[in-house]
Amino acid sequence: MSKLAVFLFDYTGKAAEPFLEAGWDVLCFDIQHGIRKPELAHGVYCDLSTLGPVLIKLAERGYTPADIDFLGCFPPCTDVAVCGARDFATKGLRALQQSVGFFATSQELAELTDCPGFIENPITAMSSHWRKPDHYFHPGDYTGFCLEDNYTKKTSVWCFGGFVMPQPNRAEGLPDPDDRIHKASPGKGRGDVRSETPRGFIRAAFQANFEWRQAA
Repeated sequence: MSKLAVFLFDYTGKAAEPFLEAGWDVLCFDIQHGIRKPELAHGVYCDLSTLGPVLIKLAERGYTPADIDFLGCFPPCTDVAVCGARDFATKGLRALQQSVGFFATSQELAELTDCPGFIENPITAMSSHWRKPDHYFHPGDYTGFCLEDNYTKKTSVWCFGGFVMPQPNRAEGLPDPDDRIHKASPGKGRGDVRSETPRGFIRAAFQANFEWRQAA
């Protein structure tokens, strides 16, 4: 039976790439996927404000949380990122409620699994609402796996299930990382660009954890 990787809030499917290449079964749950015809073959539209719909979607495909071999979660951070703290009061409590709810769905699913995985967010208020992250990284730390990721974006990682944080692997000869994320142009899709999973990091994480899992 193939291993199963599940990703929450992965609209682009980038996080799934190394797992698909290795022959894993993959499901990417996101609130933006098309209901009838998602752009990704493994993309699944799902209401992620609570855990129930996720469990239903898994069951429809013959899975339970115990079947998950790797879990990666990227809950939206727009309304809890500290870079936008000055707007918290203007956005109101409902915006905070939704963001915390998305994060809670990730944390609750993690509690039902027995596999390595992580929840990833930039620097957010979740450190205060829940707990401090286990690790931080910048995409540029993993240009040894993807040269295009030579940029800065301090990112928090909360680990579970024995997730092994990959060691930095920076390619030699590159200029200093740029700050393209902070300079991303306003407009439709800006949030998706800012929240895309760095290919280098997820490939490093796959290598570290898949080899660890094989050796266990």
